Parts: sequence; C-alpha cells; structure tokens
Amino acid sequence: MDRIGAEDYVWKQTLYDGARLYSEKKDYLANLLKHTSGHESFRRYMSEINCSALEKYILSVNGGRALTHEEMMFVKIYCHGIVGLACEWILGEIDSTIEEVAEVYEQSIPEPLKKYLL
Repeated sequence: MDRIGAEDYVWKQTLYDGARLYSEKKDYLANLLKHTSGHESFRRYMSEINCSALEKYILSVNGGRALTHEEMMFVKIYCHGIVGLACEWILGEIDSTIEEVAEVYEQSIPEPLKKYLL
C-alpha cells in the first residue's frame, strides 16, 4: 500500500499485488472469516483501507483535486465490491487464479474512475 501513487506503480499492479497478498494469506484469512465473529469487521476494515488507498492514488494522478461526492460514491461501491469478491475467493467460493481475480478487479472499475486508473 505504501507504493500507491508512486510514479512507477500503476493501479493495475496494485490490483495484482492485492490479489497476490490475499492468495499468500488465503488459509489464514479463510480461517479468520469462517471461525471468528469478525467477518463483517474484516470486510469493513478492508473496504476502508481500499477506499483510502484508491482516493490517495486518484489524488496523485489528478493533480490533488478533491474527488467529487459522486466520485467518492464510485470509489466506495468499487471497493466494497472487490473486497466482497476477495472474501468469496478466499473462502473457496470462487475458483480463480490470482491473474483472473486481478483482471476482474480491473475490468470492474466504474466508468467515471477509469480516467484516473487506466
């Protein structure tokens, strides 16, 4: 997450690295999601982290212009979606490779955010 916004670190790489991290920690995260009461806490926390990282990245590529209310809503819906998908993938409900998950993350970017992320 510290590399987000760095000149040589594009959003697509962020998506792949996120999927790779989830894959590397899959057993631990699956156990966490299945056997603790923190399932919703994990989703909320990861959504908040992703929203913050995405906003930071967009600010780094748009010249620091604050996001509009509508843009922030798109950021939130996108982040909630990718975290939800990640949880299903971690729990084995979706059988996909890291590359497939990262590709879906990229293809799911809301249209108003594409100008910043692609």
